[in-house]
Amino acid sequence: MKRTLCILAVLGLALTTPVFAEEENLDSAIEVLAEETKNAPEWEIQLDLGAYYTTGNTETRGAALRFNAKRETADTIASAMASYIYSEDRGIRSGNEAIIGLRHDWKFGEDDWYAFAGLNLERDEFENLDLRAQFYGGVGTWLEKTEVRTIKVETAPAPTYLDYWNWNRPDDEWVLEWIFTLWSDWKLTDDLLYTQLIQVMPNLTHTPEYRSHWVTEFSSPLGDKLTGKLSFIWDYNSNPANGVERHDIKVLLSLVFRF
Repeated sequence: MKRTLCILAVLGLALTTPVFAEEENLDSAIEVLAEETKNAPEWEIQLDLGAYYTTGNTETRGAALRFNAKRETADTIASAMASYIYSEDRGIRSGNEAIIGLRHDWKFGEDDWYAFAGLNLERDEFENLDLRAQFYGGVGTWLEKTEVRTIKVETAPAPTYLDYWNWNRPDDEWVLEWIFTLWSDWKLTDDLLYTQLIQVMPNLTHTPEYRSHWVTEFSSPLGDKLTGKLSFIWDYNSNPANGVERHDIKVLLSLVFRF
């Protein structure tokens, strides 16, 4: 009898040991997954609310809303943005612009070089622009990275679809633009940051036409999650739609909320 009980005990132990081992392995896997999830980079969210003044295509005052999201890992950067500007002049709509952008960057190891690809969608009622869809992919490099100053340059071909309501060419067409970008920020003081973006986009389909986009910003922290920002935005189109000015200038004073 004792021998039988011993045999049964040994068999029970042999049968239950793999189960305990599997449970331990499962617990370890869950702990590793939880740790990776905890350490995974989170999305940085930024929301801009502001008022602005424009001159050029319109002479008016209005409001603007801008959303930015970015997630950076050791190898990649994913980002998205959306902005909307609306204004009225004496009760009549005088500004109606919407932009959506998506972008993904791939880092080249420890090098300062990186590759990127993205898409911009733009609609502007007062540029007679029903849709501008710009697809791009290129390379960039950091020229300087310090605590006080960062500078990078980029270049990319950009097949672009254009659809205007009223223009001196067909209502819609594909053109090839090329994007040259210079971006930098300078920490002027502990409480004042200066940011500069310059983009020049020659139209290789209709040379020597080109567009340019210039953004100058000064920002200062107002709290842990709040920043005040003054933006100067200048867009130039050498061949705009009929009845549209070549220059479009906006001055925007905004509050930036970070989450």
